[in-house]
Amino acid sequence: MHSLAYGASRPGEDWKVHGGSGSFSQATLLPSYADLPEQQHSLGSLSYGFLTYFLNTSYRRLERAAQHFSEATLSGEQQLLFQRHSGRIIAECRTLMSAWYRGHHACPHDFYLKLAHHSGRLHRKLLNYDLILVDEGQDLSEIMLDLLFGSPKRIFLVGDTHQGIYGFRHAVDAMRKLPADNELELSLSFRFGQELAKLASLYIREAKGVGSFNIEGSPQRNTRVKVYRRLRARQIPRGGAVLARTNLSLFETALRLYENRRPLRFERDMGPLLQRVRDTISLHQGRKEGIQDPFIAAFRSLAHMENYAEQMRDHYLRSLVGIVKRHEPGLSRVLSGMWEHSWKSSELPPAKVVTLSTVHSAKGEQYGTVILHEDIPQHLEQTGHGGNQEENRDEEVNLGYVAITRASDELMLPEQYTRLFSPAWQRMLASGHPGKRRPESSSPAPIQAGDRVRTRLGPGVVKHVTPESAHVHILLDGTEFTITERPGELEQEQ
Repeated sequence: MHSLAYGASRPGEDWKVHGGSGSFSQATLLPSYADLPEQQHSLGSLSYGFLTYFLNTSYRRLERAAQHFSEATLSGEQQLLFQRHSGRIIAECRTLMSAWYRGHHACPHDFYLKLAHHSGRLHRKLLNYDLILVDEGQDLSEIMLDLLFGSPKRIFLVGDTHQGIYGFRHAVDAMRKLPADNELELSLSFRFGQELAKLASLYIREAKGVGSFNIEGSPQRNTRVKVYRRLRARQIPRGGAVLARTNLSLFETALRLYENRRPLRFERDMGPLLQRVRDTISLHQGRKEGIQDPFIAAFRSLAHMENYAEQMRDHYLRSLVGIVKRHEPGLSRVLSGMWEHSWKSSELPPAKVVTLSTVHSAKGEQYGTVILHEDIPQHLEQTGHGGNQEENRDEEVNLGYVAITRASDELMLPEQYTRLFSPAWQRMLASGHPGKRRPESSSPAPIQAGDRVRTRLGPGVVKHVTPESAHVHILLDGTEFTITERPGELEQEQ
């Protein structure tokens, strides 16, 4: 759709477009609020969120979009702050779009899509085609949906409502909104077998109350389903994929694999994340001159960044703070080693390495063995009901469904799944149907003072231990210091 919109540009409209990660981000409008240093990050972030929302919806004027943006996407302090400064936010966003239009700054792709839709040129462009085939119909922008509603042509729409996972980008489900003359169910999966199909079907019925939902598995596949209580890095099979809800969980898993020298690769480029971790370390250490991310560079301290993340519910920055607070000191050295290790591992065949991916990055992928991280059911358990919460819960359910259906040979679920939903679901997992429960090895002896253990920075000796934390003395590059770890994540040296 973006290609059609670009092709519908008028003569003389030669757009400067962001490449790669681009420049349009939370930091873009930070300078506009330099006179409000205590609220600069919050207003810059709200402006970015609002303009992203406007570009992806069919509103023609910023003023009309502002009220719905506030009511539909913000809550608490965010909503009050936006309403208090809405006039200025609208003015700053209009100034930025004017700079995009005049070619003074590179624009995001959604900007010229918005213009082509607003002018009617994209609608006229679609009239040149007899049939419009749309894939991933559950995750369209409101602009794309509006174009389909206004088209007199035949439309063939393909999608899966239960795989809609981009609501945070203001995606809408055209499968539910667009009326159809004919509906065809594609209920047979060739990726996985009947055992996993039964589990996935019951998962949707239990989580959403959809009593009639059912998919069938391929008779040529035998996909096993197992439950694990605690997953150690050495137990993750090569050729398998660990899918996590958040980058923080993915990062923690990568650290454990690196500590155990397990070959690993990332499904998507993790370079930007690792660079932001380095930037956060520099902020924590007061070395702001080396920070590359302008949004992080504008914080006064790590505490300032943490306060902002809590106020604005910025889960990404909260994850960065959590990584640094938990793994300093020595994290910079570990990052360099882990990145080099993953780069070397990427040269190996996929069957020889462990793949790490968020669920969003794994969309459309297939893996032999899939291990779901504990954070996937944890996020589902923490999501409430009612109003916007219901939409959020549906998306968390969909994330779990996408993750579950990536496996072709074996699916390994964390034990938290046995506590979800009704007794029928719990019996299915506990009874070994559709798959047998993974036998658990005997629990390791508890960590005690004096034990030699493996940590994220190498071997060390436990000096003091409580149920919540263990103080470990290590020697790294000739320097002695003590780090704090969680006892359950330490492995005793043999």
